[in-house]
Amino acid sequence: MSHPRELLDQIEESFDLNKFEDEICIFMLRCLTEFKNKLPNSIKPELEIATKYRTGKATVTELEASRSRVWSFIFTNGEQIGHKKVSLLRALIFTLYPTIESDSDSFEWIDWFIEFSNAATSMENFQCELIKEIFAEQLNSA
Repeated sequence: MSHPRELLDQIEESFDLNKFEDEICIFMLRCLTEFKNKLPNSIKPELEIATKYRTGKATVTELEASRSRVWSFIFTNGEQIGHKKVSLLRALIFTLYPTIESDSDSFEWIDWFIEFSNAATSMENFQCELIKEIFAEQLNSA
């Protein structure tokens, strides 16, 4: 099994990942949803808001407030919950932006998400399968 970054490199050789922001968001949300039992209970609603935003059922204001709540939770509880949970919460934060930040490209954005999410819990195999599913057309053409 390859690493998720290797699959992304393969896609990036032929395609500009910046054109696949929706697919990247779907990837991140599906990863977090698969492992949401690892999120603190009080933070699980923030994942729901991120999902609702992507389907047009939450506003940018709600998304930004949610992101603020997650950062606040990290600053308040970081030492008690430990490095793995903090990493997972930082991965969640990537889904709580309305778009990929302008100072990052999509590859960097998803790469950091993969870094944080895997520091929390090993999900590389799941991520590889998900990339193969979401980016099947691009991988077949690469």
